[in-house]
Parts: sequence; structure tokens; C-alpha cells
Amino acid sequence: VDEIIGLHQSKLHPPVTNELSKTTFKNQADNSEFTHRFHPVENFVIRSDGNIIPVEIVASPIIFEGKKAILGVFRNITERKLIEENLQIKDAALQSSISAICLTDMNGKIIFSNQAFLEMWQFADEKQVSGRKLSEFGVSSEDYNLIISKLNLQEQFLGEGVSQKREGDEFNIQIAANLVNSSSGKPICIMFSFLDITARKHFEEELIQAKEKAEESDFLKTSFLANMSHELRTPMIGILGFSHLMMEEEDLEEIHSMSKLIYSSGKRLMDTLNSILDLSKIESGYSPVNYIRFDLIALLNELV
Repeated sequence: VDEIIGLHQSKLHPPVTNELSKTTFKNQADNSEFTHRFHPVENFVIRSDGNIIPVEIVASPIIFEGKKAILGVFRNITERKLIEENLQIKDAALQSSISAICLTDMNGKIIFSNQAFLEMWQFADEKQVSGRKLSEFGVSSEDYNLIISKLNLQEQFLGEGVSQKREGDEFNIQIAANLVNSSSGKPICIMFSFLDITARKHFEEELIQAKEKAEESDFLKTSFLANMSHELRTPMIGILGFSHLMMEEEDLEEIHSMSKLIYSSGKRLMDTLNSILDLSKIESGYSPVNYIRFDLIALLNELV
């Protein structure tokens, strides 16, 4: 105490803040009626060991030994400053995140939203969303109750939903939620993180449709070709060969007529089998073109 008594207040502050401290108290003293406490100010002081610490100073005018004086109360705010700096760092991290993030109270009302959140829902100012229910942003009451139940069990929530932008366009979102607890472990708010997954959902739908179409095509081809075999060609060759020989027997008119029908039907069936077997070549990308002569009139008669 003896070291401080008689010491000018300027000696308590670092040179860089000394002038600020002197001006602040002088202006407050000049502008007051010397009956009210001055507004608290923050400054720095030099301790006896040379360390500089932040302090909050609350000053009040008093009469000391018949003279006007100022009573100053200094409070070490080092810990508070560290907390504030830590909060500023976290706030900067939340604001710069590319994920849309918001904090809600335990009733689902928004108390904080970062820039990505505002851009996702096409809002210009945080004031436009503060105090609004999260149900307006794609989280239904049922989903919110499910989220709360999971968070109460210390489980993270991860789900999907459909939301609507301010201009009315719908889009798909992925929702992640975590409980934010105080240092004593008491829940104080919920942090939600959102991702726009509209493009991913469209891609997934296209993949599902393509997969279903491929499976359907493969199933139809497999089912149809399951009963077909190259073994069918062997008896068909015999039928066509013998019927052709029967047609050369000019003396047997009836046999000639029947063999002609056998040949015509067999040839038609062979063409059908060839078309079926060519299907696999077409799907594999190998489809040779064969040029043959044919009787158009006979073909039309067969069709009729």
C-alpha cells in the first residue's frame, strides 16, 4: 500500500493507454455534477511484476479530507477477456463456415444464424430469421420432437427433409443437430447444421431409375431367352433339309404341297430365332448388316 500512496494514476497504466485513461476520467468529471458514479471503462494496468493485465474500472466522485476526489475500483477481467476472445473466434468460425448453421433455444426458436444459413434461405439480415420457429425452415414439429429425444440420450441427430426458400422454391436438405451444454452440463441451446442436397437427391433418383430400367430389361431378356437355345437350330435344320428334299419329288403332288408348308413354316421360325439371337448382339454393340435378296410379293402374302 505504501508503494501506491502518493503515486500518480498515470504510473498505473502502460504508456500506450495512459492518455486514454486520463482523458476519460477528466471528461467524466468535468461533465458530471460530481454526485454520480462514472460509467465503467476498460483499460490496462501494469502490475508490480511488470505484467500488463486488462481491468475494468468503476469510479465514483467522493469528498476526501474536504477535497473532491475520485474513488476507483479496479477489477481484473483477464478471464473474461479470454472468454470473449474465445467466443469471437468461435463466432468467426461459425460465420465463415460454408455450412448453413443456426442456434435455437430449447423451444425451437432461432437465436443465431450464420451467413450461409441466410443465403440458403435467401434472407438478407439475421434479424429476419431471429425468433422464428425452426419449423419454418424444413424441420417439422415431429422431427423436432425426435431430435430432442435423441439429443436427450446424448445421440447426434442426422436426417433429411424438404424445405422452401423465401421465394418459394423447394429444395432437399440434410439436417444435423447437436446439443450445446453449459460448463455445468445444463443444455442451453441446440446447434443445427444444414446442407443443400437437392443435386445429390436428383442424381440418386436418376441412378435408381436407371438401375430399375436395366434390371427390367435384363429380366425380360433373361426370361425370354431362357427357353431359347441354339439346340433349336439342329432340328430346324433337319426339318428344312428334309422338306426341301420332299419338294423335289415331283411325282408326289400331295407330299410336295405338305413339304412346301413345312418349309415355309420352318423358315419363318428360323428367321424368328435368328432375330431373337441377334438381340444379344445388338445390346452388346455388335450388329452386322446382312444384305440378302427376297421376294417382296411372297413376304407380303405371308404377312397377310
